[in-house]
Amino acid sequence: MYNFSNFVAELEEIVSKSSSDKEIIHHSSNSMKKLLSNHELIQDEHLSGEPTIYKSADNGFIIQLFTWSPGCETPVHDHETWGIMGLYENSLKIAEYCFLPIDNNQTELREIQTYVAEKGDVCYIIQPDEDIHHISNPSDQRSISIHVYGKQIDEYNIYDLENNQVIHKVV
Repeated sequence: MYNFSNFVAELEEIVSKSSSDKEIIHHSSNSMKKLLSNHELIQDEHLSGEPTIYKSADNGFIIQLFTWSPGCETPVHDHETWGIMGLYENSLKIAEYCFLPIDNNQTELREIQTYVAEKGDVCYIIQPDEDIHHISNPSDQRSISIHVYGKQIDEYNIYDLENNQVIHKVV
């Protein structure tokens, strides 16, 4: 059965041999789908502690495991890198945003799409145009997701839509 070690080995090869972020996302999404098909992969004891479960010494990417309690949500944010997310348990609501032109050569951040990612689905983000998003768990059950990012997330932006501000965060 395809396991976490197989996934890591494939990602190391994909990231080291790919010539673009889009190529990485395409190939790693296929690997993520194989990983998500292993229904014995994650046990309850894996769900506590630090979310980063792997950091590539050679290629810089990280793998994180998140548990989303009912009602849990992120602010609208970016990661300043490519990423994929696989839904292992339940579902999550995803809203994607982009800057759209308005008057006088200005832009405004607007929601362009909202969808529900179900168990087994794989979603992606890619800079600069497809990176801003909001994730929530509107259900009454926990959700579990596996994330791969192109680098350690040391800084990112939060987008305050109400006040039209970008808040840069350093972790």
